[in-house]
Amino acid sequence: MSNRDASIGASFDYALGSRAPRAVHRRALLSREQSAEALRNLEQLAQVDVRTGYVEVVRAREQIVANAVASRAKAEVLRSEQEKFRVGKSTALSVAQANRDLLLSRLGEVQAVVALHKALITLYRRDGSLLQRRGISAP
Repeated sequence: MSNRDASIGASFDYALGSRAPRAVHRRALLSREQSAEALRNLEQLAQVDVRTGYVEVVRAREQIVANAVASRAKAEVLRSEQEKFRVGKSTALSVAQANRDLLLSRLGEVQAVVALHKALITLYRRDGSLLQRRGISAP
């Protein structure tokens, strides 16, 4: 009997398509999609900012009107209190309180006008027209 050992082995490599370049291409496509999505998101945020600014301008204008109506009512109350004081039916304290209320109401009117101007500036800044509206040309 003879002891013979035999061994056979085989090894081969075969690339089933070049996966590395495909992976790089796929990453590039996904990165481009991600960038496009981020750009769309920024556009939507800008639109929301402008719309929010517009709503604030409308609210400030309505506040001016409401404060003007309130001031007219307070002026009428003051006139009434002064007339009642003249005929002896009211006190100086009531006249002073009515005068204070009128002053506070007029202060509210001025504050509403300031709020409107601030809202307009914010809106113009957000929509990108602030410098142009101020006559400033940027390079």
